[in-house]
Amino acid sequence: MPLSTDVELSINIRPQFPNCCIVCSGERPDTTMSVGDLAVGWFSFFTDIPEGWGSVTVPVHATCKKPFKLRRWLTRIGYLAIAVILWWQFGEQIEALLPEIIRRPGRKVILIAMMLPVVLIEMFKPPRFDIAVGKYYVTFEFADMRYAAAFAEHNNELRRYREILSELRA
Repeated sequence: MPLSTDVELSINIRPQFPNCCIVCSGERPDTTMSVGDLAVGWFSFFTDIPEGWGSVTVPVHATCKKPFKLRRWLTRIGYLAIAVILWWQFGEQIEALLPEIIRRPGRKVILIAMMLPVVLIEMFKPPRFDIAVGKYYVTFEFADMRYAAAFAEHNNELRRYREILSELRA
């Protein structure tokens, strides 16, 4: 069983969400909120320059909004805190191990490896909803497979809709 269910849409398509809360999947959400993400690609990994910002407006219950935002912010602050603490503790030793020519990308690879525990937690207990913005596509990640299927159907991603339905039946 997948840990999150992804639906990919072109960056040029305005996504249509089912009339359900993205957090609890309950019917008739009473408000909306904006969920955004930095567009990060291979270019930005090596240059430290994000490619842009992408966001979508999603339906949500007012009571679900605050916990959802809190988890998003705490996760991102957690990533940053772990990176800073690990680099502060082990930065000099790591730099001494790396040859000068690969020092810049090597630091990033080592930091990613050190943050692996947080990444694994995020994988095994994914957020209810997240987006990943790429150059050509936006990937919508759902913890609820049924919501992902409804989202795919609303956006005429019928191939992905059928795939999710077959996974649900399995």
